[in-house]
Amino acid sequence: MDGMLSQEEINALLNGMGGEDAAQDTAADTAADTAAPQTEDFTLADSDKDAVGEISNISMGTAATTLSSLLNQKVNITTPKVSVSSWDDLAERYDRPCVMMQISYKEGIDGNNVLILKENDVKIIPDLMMGGAGEVDDSEPLSELHLSAIGEAMNQMMGSAATSMSSMFNRKIDISPPTANVIETYSDTSMDTIPDFLKNKFVLVAFRMQIGDLIDSEIMQLYPIDFAKELLKMFTAPDDGTVAPQVGGGTASSAASAEVPSAAQQFHLSTPYISKYIKEKSGKTFGEQVIAIRMKRAKTLLKNGNMTVENIALSVGYQNVEHFNRLFKKAYNMTPMQFRNQK
Repeated sequence: MDGMLSQEEINALLNGMGGEDAAQDTAADTAADTAAPQTEDFTLADSDKDAVGEISNISMGTAATTLSSLLNQKVNITTPKVSVSSWDDLAERYDRPCVMMQISYKEGIDGNNVLILKENDVKIIPDLMMGGAGEVDDSEPLSELHLSAIGEAMNQMMGSAATSMSSMFNRKIDISPPTANVIETYSDTSMDTIPDFLKNKFVLVAFRMQIGDLIDSEIMQLYPIDFAKELLKMFTAPDDGTVAPQVGGGTASSAASAEVPSAAQQFHLSTPYISKYIKEKSGKTFGEQVIAIRMKRAKTLLKNGNMTVENIALSVGYQNVEHFNRLFKKAYNMTPMQFRNQK
């Protein structure tokens, strides 16, 4: 099992919501939608948000493991929320001062992005790196030591994230060492010191980050529009026979995002349309449908066989057993072992 849906599962998903007949009935509308001109304001379809979120989720999951080893603390970075935002929108929702980490890609992807971290988090992380208990003085201003240490932490985190993306996209991806800047305010004067892409619309990916009992916070990753478009292009299954992204080791919705183009091609519809159609007919995204199918299959294996939880996770498409456990518990309010041990 490689983490991808079988053709039979794709057929079952689509046929359960009207299938080929419905697809044929709406093909003309799809062609019209595809031909419609783009508006000036950039937006992301739900399927595109899912794809960007999964790319970030997989890469930041690897980054969290690296940070955990660096800090000797449990680090959890949750599934992200993706939106199109602006500098003004950011000013309304994020505390300052904060620290902006600028990350430039030197190989594999053309572009850069930004990480935004809260001031107190930038104090705690360096203290943990140096063997401290993470107890910091809130009134202490950020120093060059803080910025240097957080720069090294982010370099290791995002370096591992780049390695994960290399595996995902089957190409070498590498970054330059991140640079850290303190943003004191979101005033007009700060616009002179931020990357140019933040002066227009950009893609915002927000994560919840938990580090032990010390940090329960939010970090944000900001993508230029062109960078996000390139990621989406790379993530979408290609039509030219080249190797598709390897997402089997990630989450179910990452595999689902890669399967959407296959389903769309089968019914001669556009990828955005088929995603929208599935959501309208079922009330769930394609990724949510995939998770439901796989959790149901996992229940059957747990109930009727003696496979280990690890092997069941692999058989339904998850190389990360902890992620499988979380999804199963979210679906059924119990862990796989608790389900198996029920009388």
